[in-house]
Amino acid sequence: MIPKGWKATVIGQHAEILTGFAFKSAEYTSDEQDVKLLRGDNVAPHRLRWRDVKRFPLERAAEMDRYQLRAGDFVVAMDRTWLPSGVKIAEVTEADLPCLLVQRVARLRARGTLHQGLMKQFFSGHHFDQHVQAVQTETAVPHISPADLRDYPIMLPPLTEQRRIAEILSTWDHAIETLETLIANARAQKKALMQSLLTGTQRLPGFSADWRWIKFSEVFERVRQKNDVGNTNVLTISAQHGLVSQVEYFNKSVASEDVRGYTLLRNGDFAYNKSYSDGYPMGAFKPLERYDSGIVSSLYICFRLANDGHDHGFFRHYFEAGLFNREISAIAQEGARNHGLLNVSVVDFFDTSLHAPGHEEQTAIAEVINEAEKMERTLLNQLAALRNEKSALMQQLLTGKRRVTVDLEEKTC
Repeated sequence: MIPKGWKATVIGQHAEILTGFAFKSAEYTSDEQDVKLLRGDNVAPHRLRWRDVKRFPLERAAEMDRYQLRAGDFVVAMDRTWLPSGVKIAEVTEADLPCLLVQRVARLRARGTLHQGLMKQFFSGHHFDQHVQAVQTETAVPHISPADLRDYPIMLPPLTEQRRIAEILSTWDHAIETLETLIANARAQKKALMQSLLTGTQRLPGFSADWRWIKFSEVFERVRQKNDVGNTNVLTISAQHGLVSQVEYFNKSVASEDVRGYTLLRNGDFAYNKSYSDGYPMGAFKPLERYDSGIVSSLYICFRLANDGHDHGFFRHYFEAGLFNREISAIAQEGARNHGLLNVSVVDFFDTSLHAPGHEEQTAIAEVINEAEKMERTLLNQLAALRNEKSALMQQLLTGKRRVTVDLEEKTC
């Protein structure tokens, strides 16, 4: 049922949608004085990331005025639009300017019938995520089209009510942004703590013995057991969640039908994924913590502590801090990557070394970092709760199930 004064419509009736220009790579520059080109790679879920920036000559930017972006514009990556971490859509801010829109990225700009602040809310909710998942093609490179964006259905109230809804939800956005800043600070502090404690640069009180280099094979043993027990919990490595069920992460299993050749892990075992990802240039190391057991592809190198002489938590943080990257880099063979995987042999892997203190100091260091982790996790839980509360409120406000009060003076403006 449509609320009184509202109308069922599509976003294309109330927002201008423009796709980017096909800039030639030969025209790219690396001069920081030139104008940034906003490509699909620069659009992450709800944020822009300016890594590997391509630029266009400043003196020619006027030729591309149609593709100049403004603060408040929304941009959508048209390829691989939906990811498990969210939809690749973000708001352009003053800090991102000046920049030009590149092909396979769409820009959305509100027209007079749609309040810009409300458009932001339409694209930040679960409803838009569902729309993208429904229309994204199942091709080699999943993608959406400008028509898919134009046809996104919305319920639109009068402008005065739009403004009030946008004001209410922006209050929640500010609270979320404040928490995100606190989380970023907590992560930065934890990272600094890890770098100082896990390298021996900073010593904890009561410890002065020298650290030493230890053979990897003295600390860890390889996990070789195949899945001969019929385990169906196929795992994948997520940067944020560690070893997680493919069904949870992808909403489906992407493993082969026959998983008897997969490696069986038990809680606490480590898996090394030789494929690089954001924050893990030499691949990611993650322990199994969420489940009692699970299975991984034989492409992973799996291992567990060989004895009780070392602390599991210390080495979990050691790997996460990237302190083993130098060892991996030294054994990665020429040709580097095969189908995106580092060319690292198991024999060379177990022949590497680890730099560590004695067991007691390992445990003490792990406990300090664990406390920093707990603080970060508390903030993350608060953030998740706040987002859930906002999502529930959006469901009420953006459908008219819950109406807002609009001042008479504002109605007559």
